[in-house]
Amino acid sequence: MDRKRYRPARLVEYWLDFWKVHPLLAAGVAGLDIIQGMNKEATFYCTAPFLSPYGRCFKDVTVQANVKDEDIPSMCERCGQYFDWVGILRKLVKKCPECGTEIPIQDNTINFCNQHGDRRVPMQIKEVRM
Repeated sequence: MDRKRYRPARLVEYWLDFWKVHPLLAAGVAGLDIIQGMNKEATFYCTAPFLSPYGRCFKDVTVQANVKDEDIPSMCERCGQYFDWVGILRKLVKKCPECGTEIPIQDNTINFCNQHGDRRVPMQIKEVRM
């Protein structure tokens, strides 16, 4: 069963829309994002619909740059919705289940691994760390 997943967003993405209304607050948020980047961490916010005054969950999720792939949170602690990290921290690749050969998902012409001689080993689509 495929679950609906929500793409987490950075705080800067929200406050750039309010630049003309609240320029000092937006500049402060941009500065905070730069400082977090120097500390090799990033804070994301859950964008799943939730019963709150804002209509979204907005639970913060801080991810360190050197965190293991299995330690990246897969769901929000507040609302229980699953995160879609593809394009942010993970990417889709085609991977051979036997030898581990990876090719970009954009190459639609390759469906079988060519490393196994006469055997046809189908490539599988997997999420891997960027």
